[in-house]
Amino acid sequence: MYPQTPDSAEARPVQSYRLPLDAPIAGPVQLYGERPQIVWIQDAYGGSVPVLRDHVPAMEQQPPRDLAPAPLLDPLAQRVLGAGIGAGAAGAGIGWGAGQAFAGIAAFGGTSSLAIIFALLLATRFGRPTTKVTNHTNVTNTNRWFGRSTTSTHQR
Repeated sequence: MYPQTPDSAEARPVQSYRLPLDAPIAGPVQLYGERPQIVWIQDAYGGSVPVLRDHVPAMEQQPPRDLAPAPLLDPLAQRVLGAGIGAGAAGAGIGWGAGQAFAGIAAFGGTSSLAIIFALLLATRFGRPTTKVTNHTNVTNTNRWFGRSTTSTHQR
């Protein structure tokens, strides 16, 4: 069990060395809770820089968010729509001519504008002749041993 030496026939026990109890510690003792806290802040180049937490300015308190549900339709759009319906109803009550004029102006915004746009699209599509060009090119690469290769093209 103990190593034998040629000088002695008996075994020597292994010695354990202990430090003396009054040995000085290298440096002052600093507890974990007493260490300064380090935070990482993003720098101008996208990296992170360690900074002491005491040197970082406090952030402003953000106001609480309004979590109330938004209206389904925009209130301004509702007022405009209501004013338009009210003007049409008032126009119909003024007399036969004014009511007919307001109805024609209101109808032009929807149906007539779509008809005009459709007519312009048809005029641009059928107004000028189109030319279709088709090119077919066949490229054939033939690779052989030792880096020899040939390429041929054929157009129809």
